[in-house]
Amino acid sequence: MKAAIQDANIIFDLIEINLIDEFFKLQIDIFITDFVAGEINQLDQKGIIYKYISTGEIIVLNTTTEEIIELIAIQNHTRGLSLEDCSVLFHALKNKAFILTGDNTLKRYAESNQIEVHGILWLLDELIREGYISNEKAYLKLTQLMKTNSRLPKKECEKRLRKWSWFL
Repeated sequence: MKAAIQDANIIFDLIEINLIDEFFKLQIDIFITDFVAGEINQLDQKGIIYKYISTGEIIVLNTTTEEIIELIAIQNHTRGLSLEDCSVLFHALKNKAFILTGDNTLKRYAESNQIEVHGILWLLDELIREGYISNEKAYLKLTQLMKTNSRLPKKECEKRLRKWSWFL
């Protein structure tokens, strides 16, 4: 099974479109860093995420004091990355995992370090491929997400919507 370090924005998107339960059916070991867990402030989101942590479906990677020093060094050498982003990058390298994020800056830094990166569109593709959602459901969920997440790549979203719209 592949391991993924998940950024908070993917968690928020999955909760927003109510696909978090389907997401955990994928054959991926899901990790978040202690820094990412600390980013989850809304009570309803926190409750959902901590449910998955308590069942072991999300594993929290704790960062040691020595590693925090390394995170700060990474942040000092990478413009535009938060400490949370640096923790995702650091733990992905350390654990030979891929990254799930919708953050373009984090994506660019990860790819420049030869780390595999995927976003919400890839997850929707995987959910369809594995049979957990239909093309129709993916179409509806992406349409819903596009209304609240302006950072999605518009051309890629439109490409998927055309591909999935055969039922219209």
